[in-house]
Amino acid sequence: PRTRLRGRAEHRNPTMSDRDTKKSKKSKKEKKKRHRDERERSPSPPPQNAWQDDREARRAEKKAAKLGKKLGYTVDDNPFNDRNLFAPFVWGKKADKDRAEGRRAEAPDPVKNLEEIQRVRERREQREREREEMDRLKEETSRLQEAAQYEDWEAKEEEFHQSQTRVRSKIRLLERRPRPVDLIAQNMLMVDAHERRERAVAAGEHLEDDPVDLSGLEAELRGPVEIMEPLSLDDLRTLADDISAFRELERREGGSRQAWWDSLAEVCAAEMRARRSGRVAGVHKSVAEEVDRMMKGRGRSEMDGVVRDIERRVDRNRGGGGGTVDVEYWENMLRAASAYRASAVVTE
Repeated sequence: PRTRLRGRAEHRNPTMSDRDTKKSKKSKKEKKKRHRDERERSPSPPPQNAWQDDREARRAEKKAAKLGKKLGYTVDDNPFNDRNLFAPFVWGKKADKDRAEGRRAEAPDPVKNLEEIQRVRERREQREREREEMDRLKEETSRLQEAAQYEDWEAKEEEFHQSQTRVRSKIRLLERRPRPVDLIAQNMLMVDAHERRERAVAAGEHLEDDPVDLSGLEAELRGPVEIMEPLSLDDLRTLADDISAFRELERREGGSRQAWWDSLAEVCAAEMRARRSGRVAGVHKSVAEEVDRMMKGRGRSEMDGVVRDIERRVDRNRGGGGGTVDVEYWENMLRAASAYRASAVVTE
């Protein structure tokens, strides 16, 4: 030991005394103490784990705020009174199994899940809207088809009733309860039946017996104007409706008597005007006499010319180019002339 101490002494700095050595050691101790005191006085940084906890807490608060904004309620104020409402669901057994097998368990993101739920909900609502639109279109199509079928059925029913106009007229004639229109159409119905039989015989065809055969009736000798004269205003209104039915039937069949039925309707309208006004043909007696003088002895083509002349005069006077001519007088003349011409057509 003495040898070891002696060797250490030999290695010491021969210029440094023991007193200097003690001073150096004391200054080092004071320096360390000063540094220790400064560290104690200064705030220490938070540990790593505490900083991470604060960060996770802030993230959780942001997610909770985002979910609350989407759902409309918060953790403190929700209809379920659940403080852990926005906490992710953890399947404990599955998490333990994943850890045992070394798999990393991913924490569910409630925001992403909520967004996915919202997308699924929107797709479902879109499908519902599309289904409702399809149902509406099907219902509209079905309603249109039913309306078309009803219109077709209604048109067929109207056509059937119009086709029965002649049959009903024949039945009333056979049962001796004719209307004025039946008496007016009687001769035409008898002529049509006779011509149909002749055509069948000429063609060698067998014609079935007509259940409403008018061959046993006598011809009507009165003209349409004579049949209308004793009728009241109500009877003339009924006659006008019956004439319209015959006109429509003739138009549908494209018959040759359309102009005749049109003229008969005009004569009936003139008779109704006369019943309402108490005048001849609905105009003053002097006008009717003047028309009778103008039309007497003229043929149909000449009467057409007279009516056209009066029409031109009326149109010219309406336009202000007729001077002091009485427009009302010529309008009455035109009305009476048209009725006179129609009466002549019907009587022929």
